[in-house]
Amino acid sequence: MIYLIIGVLLSSLVTILFKVADRLRLNSDNLILVNYLLAAVVSGVLCGQAGLYAGLPARLMSADISTLLTAKTPGNTCFLLMIVGFFSGVYYIVDLFNTKSSVIYNGATLTALFGKFGFLISTFTAAIVWKEIPTGLQFIGILLAIAGILLASGGLKNAGGAKKPLLLAALVLTGGLMEINGKCAVYYTMEGFDSLYVSVIFTTAFLLCVAHTARTCIRTGTRFTISWRDIAGGIILGLPNVAGSYLALMAMQTVPANIYFPTNAVGNLVVVSLAGMLLFREKTNAMQKLAIVVTVVSLTLLNL
Repeated sequence: MIYLIIGVLLSSLVTILFKVADRLRLNSDNLILVNYLLAAVVSGVLCGQAGLYAGLPARLMSADISTLLTAKTPGNTCFLLMIVGFFSGVYYIVDLFNTKSSVIYNGATLTALFGKFGFLISTFTAAIVWKEIPTGLQFIGILLAIAGILLASGGLKNAGGAKKPLLLAALVLTGGLMEINGKCAVYYTMEGFDSLYVSVIFTTAFLLCVAHTARTCIRTGTRFTISWRDIAGGIILGLPNVAGSYLALMAMQTVPANIYFPTNAVGNLVVVSLAGMLLFREKTNAMQKLAIVVTVVSLTLLNL
């Protein structure tokens, strides 16, 4: 459980740092680029130190596709982690671009609301596929978690006016798929290969960011520039990001999915909301304060 708690705090810190960067008027695209570069380098170094690169081609060639989900061999493990790691990296970037677009078309409130609901997909998938079914109290906790997210975001009253509802649906889907990939990386593979999975995720995300940046420069006819402030901000952002990824995998190895997924979602909501009030002096209404109380109660029930 300690891994889950620290992981929630680190993922919340990433969101808080983005808020700080926005107030300092740093270039968000450059921050993300440096963040993924640092995460790819750090996870790559750890992967090399663990000896996971040595003999990797041979392991991949020894993988048996027919037993990929049933036999935990080094070959099957490496092959599966490469696949789910690649798609997780793609989901990271797709989710990022969808979030940016949705804020423009649908507003920040609906975007934040639907961005949190990905845990419903991963939680119910875990119940069906891995038989990790919530108890009665945990199910009530999940319902309260949904209520807390709705309260914090102002409810669904404006959802009917969303200009791009497919973007909202995509946010829910990619959020759920990222968590499901993480569960697959833990459930179907051997221990000791976490660094390979994390390395593939961030390397994929970084390369896609580079491609996006190059495409933007070519389309607009501008040169790529980056300041030392952006580099420093990206490094500060990348450290908790990569550490949080490792802790998330460690938490999923010990905490059932029916606890991990909703706790991660509402825990992040509580920490970020409290940080907004205490650090950024953001004004909150009675409904948002009630949301914090409701989500704290849901966290308690989820972990009974």
